[in-house]
Amino acid sequence: MRNFSIAGNLNKVWMLALVAFMVACSQFEAQGPDDVNLENAEELASAFSMDPYGLGLENARVPLEGKGTASEPVSDGGITPYIITGTSGGGNRTCDEVATAYGIGSFENSFEQINTPFTNNTATFGLLTATTDGTFVSWSIEVPEGYCVKYVAAVVKGGNDANVYFYEGDVSGDSGLASPGAGGSGGAASLSNLRFCYTLEEKPDAPIVEGDEECFVEDLVLRATLADGVTIPEGYTLQWYKKVNGEYVALGEGEEPILDEVGSIDYYAAFVNGCSSEMSNAATLTINPLPGPPTGGDQDEEVCDFSKLTATVKDVPDGVSIVWYDAPTGGNVVTDPSLVYDPSGDEVQTATFYAEAVNDETECVSATRTMVTLTLRPCTRECYDDESATGRGNAFTNRRPATWFQWNTRGELITGVDLVYGRQLEKAGSVTISGPDGGFRTITVTLDPGFRFAQDADGNIVSGALKVFASNTQFTQFSGFSGALQSNTATIRVPDTGFYFVHGDIERKIDCPIAD
Repeated sequence: MRNFSIAGNLNKVWMLALVAFMVACSQFEAQGPDDVNLENAEELASAFSMDPYGLGLENARVPLEGKGTASEPVSDGGITPYIITGTSGGGNRTCDEVATAYGIGSFENSFEQINTPFTNNTATFGLLTATTDGTFVSWSIEVPEGYCVKYVAAVVKGGNDANVYFYEGDVSGDSGLASPGAGGSGGAASLSNLRFCYTLEEKPDAPIVEGDEECFVEDLVLRATLADGVTIPEGYTLQWYKKVNGEYVALGEGEEPILDEVGSIDYYAAFVNGCSSEMSNAATLTINPLPGPPTGGDQDEEVCDFSKLTATVKDVPDGVSIVWYDAPTGGNVVTDPSLVYDPSGDEVQTATFYAEAVNDETECVSATRTMVTLTLRPCTRECYDDESATGRGNAFTNRRPATWFQWNTRGELITGVDLVYGRQLEKAGSVTISGPDGGFRTITVTLDPGFRFAQDADGNIVSGALKVFASNTQFTQFSGFSGALQSNTATIRVPDTGFYFVHGDIERKIDCPIAD
């Protein structure tokens, strides 16, 4: 007869049958290794429960001490039969006697023996069907949805005794059962009658489990747990699983349903015993990364350009918001992180704010805040307006109304005339002439304090900011300029003529405006 050791070899059979794995029962006691014949391995695998988180076929119990003697043949599923004590001298044993011998109390379903021959070699015991070839017996049970087998016992009678095959756990069938060996024959006696007893139990509800989600901090560990108020049914243990390539894999000894690094993982759980619950929904653990601290920069400006500065940061990724605070940690949220210059004081004015990055989806915040300092300084540069100027005398208005032209006689220039500025003809300096010297004279222009010749954006005096036109005739219309600018106190050598026109592009110093 084929011997089949469940401890050493059942897993090999299941692997050949392409079954993932089996969780060993805590009560299981391993048998010694037997010779293995792997014939009919696939048939055996289909006969037994292959729930990936159940316990499968077990030989968990032997008769109580003094209640039975090991016998043969071992079933194809590795179950060793026993001849147990009882009241019948012919060897038949009742379901109550089996229950007493194995110490389990009574069976939920007990059946009378059925004598051979069976019709079509098949006998039915409730949900269980047995077939025989006259010596060997195979059986299978159709378990209702939501239930599983707790105990099955087969009493196989032939000759003067009966072999009792006892199963504990969610087993769905076995083969190779037979009566004890006939005296001296070396083989099992022919089957004379058969009895089955079994107890079903309702599967517990699947566990309700909870995950967790947190933002990363040092030494953070998340753990999947049973939901509040959910307890482990008596006689069961809670087994955790994770999926690997679509298959549930039980966590090994010492392995826990935890997450201790940035990422996400799903764990599943079942209440396991001989009859295991369905698998729970996923308990998802997620540790979200923190957004990086903002990239910011201090601002330092003069109030001649800015009267208000607003703190900003750079390169803010999509999905990240910036929250401003008045302290590097803790503190208060600042809705308008800005500095407005107070014109009543001339001192340097500063304000400091702290930017924190917040992920809009996870609400995780950056580990640190970025400090940004705003500085506004009093305006130190000079500011000027830019109307034009000319010598004072008989006014002549060009088509540009902001420019004033004036012809001056040589006699007036010898005495000296005012250089006037803007539409109001404000005095901006003086113009004099000296000479003659070899047919030439020298015109000198001196600007009053607070005035300067026009400058470009780089601070250079504009070319042609001072021009002189010399003529023997006083023109009635403007015909052009001549002469050249030398400095803010300019001296220009001109021909000795009767009339001179002096024009300057002059800027007047003003209080610098404060920008908005």
